[in-house]
Amino acid sequence: MRSYPLVLVTLLTLVSYCSKSNDVAQGNDANAGKLQPNSLTKASAAISAETGGYINVGSMQLVIPQGAIASDTQITAELTDIPANVPGAQKIGKGIKFSPEGLQFLSPAELTICYDQAAVNGLNENSTMVYYKTENGELVGIAGQVNPGTHCVKSHIEHFSSYIAVAQAQVAGNTSPTIA
Repeated sequence: MRSYPLVLVTLLTLVSYCSKSNDVAQGNDANAGKLQPNSLTKASAAISAETGGYINVGSMQLVIPQGAIASDTQITAELTDIPANVPGAQKIGKGIKFSPEGLQFLSPAELTICYDQAAVNGLNENSTMVYYKTENGELVGIAGQVNPGTHCVKSHIEHFSSYIAVAQAQVAGNTSPTIA
């Protein structure tokens, strides 16, 4: 009978440890959300229309400001491979797909995508932009504010789709003309 307390403590410790492994902040206060890189590949959160909210997956974060959605909505974010290419540029890491697909924001949400420094070797990091995948499977650049110190790019998004960071290839500089 003495083994019951030991078994109970072991089970509680195991349950506590397992539940903390996915303990990543998601929530309903768009002002409280801080980017928390994590090992999640998929996450969902019920986002309030009144307060907005945020969701963290991998090294990406979506912040939905208050009043940006028409009603309370269950938002899902999932890391995904995006097969399309951009001529003269390279995709950086995995993409992220948001659902419910086609959701339109009443005011733009802010997407932050961070990446490893090694991922931009041979690329012009300052050219990094956020691209979204169209219904035809093409990638279209929308914008990007790059922070080379944190290796992150931010962009406003107006609807749900799949998004990915893309940077232009390094181009050798032009040489000065020779004057004879």
